[in-house]
Formats: sequence, C-alpha cells, structure tokens
Amino acid sequence: FVTDISTGGVGEFDGMTGAKLGVFTSGGSPGSPAAVAFGPNGDLYVGDSTTRLIDRYDGTTGAFVGTVADMSIYGSSFIAQMAFGPQGDLYVPVNSAPTVLRLNRNTGALISFMQLAPALNFTYGLAFRPAASDCNGNQVPGDCEDCNSNGLADACDLAAGTSVDLNSNGVPDECEGVDVAVEVVLRDVPSLAD
Repeated sequence: FVTDISTGGVGEFDGMTGAKLGVFTSGGSPGSPAAVAFGPNGDLYVGDSTTRLIDRYDGTTGAFVGTVADMSIYGSSFIAQMAFGPQGDLYVPVNSAPTVLRLNRNTGALISFMQLAPALNFTYGLAFRPAASDCNGNQVPGDCEDCNSNGLADACDLAAGTSVDLNSNGVPDECEGVDVAVEVVLRDVPSLAD
C-alpha cells in the first residue's frame, strides 16, 4: 500500500510484481496522504500532510470509516509518519516539537505524550523495535514459547485445548520429543451383562 499525494489516495500494489492492483481508499479527507499504517484491528490508517487529519479505512474494502484525529490541535504542521505500538495505540510524531503523541486508535483521544530528550529539532519518523510480547500475560516480555510453531504461545495452546499436557509440566506433549503413554483406568464400569 502506497500513498499518492498527486491523486490524494492510497494505491494497492502486488508485493511480488509491483503491479498496481487499484486505488484502495475511498472517501475521507481530500488532501495529501503521506503516512500509512495498518492497525491491530486490521484497518488502514492514513495521515494526511495537508489536512493534518488521520483517517481510518476498512482494511478489507478500503471504505472510509471515519476521522480518528486532527493533529493540528497538537500543533503538528503535517503528518509524515505514524506507527502502532506494542499495546495497539497509535503513535504520531509532532514535527513542530520534539514530541511523540500516543493516541487511542479508535477515538484519537490523547493517552500520553513523550517529550524527547535531548530535544530534537524536527521529529519526522518513528518505528518500534520488534520485541518479544507478553503473550502469556505474566508481565514478563518474551517469556513465552511456541514449541510447535503454530503461531500460538504454548500457554495459550494449552489453555485453549489445542494442545495437551498430560504430565502437567506446562509444555505441550507434542513438543517433548517422546511418546506420552496414556494410562486408562476403568473402575466401576458396568459390564454388558449388567
């Protein structure tokens, strides 16, 4: 997905061939779209460098959902970059000040701001370093394994019942490299003659 300031839209392109698949966005704020990012909800967020608005588009159809934020109220002269942080909030640099805003991705409400020190003359872009997430909710980033490489943390696999842990050691049985013997004990089972 590439912004096109000359047409005021966002084009969709084939990632392998570079062939243009069409114009993705429709509606929204006319102007000069510059910043683009997919949110954790799957929607496309577009920051316009002329109107200073951040618009949200349906991530499947490209239909305009609504304006999320007006960056002019924060003193931004244009929007050049934005990114979603690890907790799903939208971060936008204010280029007229050494500040990065953290906004609610649905409402655009200001959650917090970071005054950058030492002060920068012109904040323009930002990115988040890929980091291990707290996928098992124990407040220890990276303390989660995906031993069977199915895209789910082992703790989540076990909790959802997609993997079993018959020996209760917290490791999905298919990852232990040994056959797990299953002992079935029948007690007080009536016979067919009863």
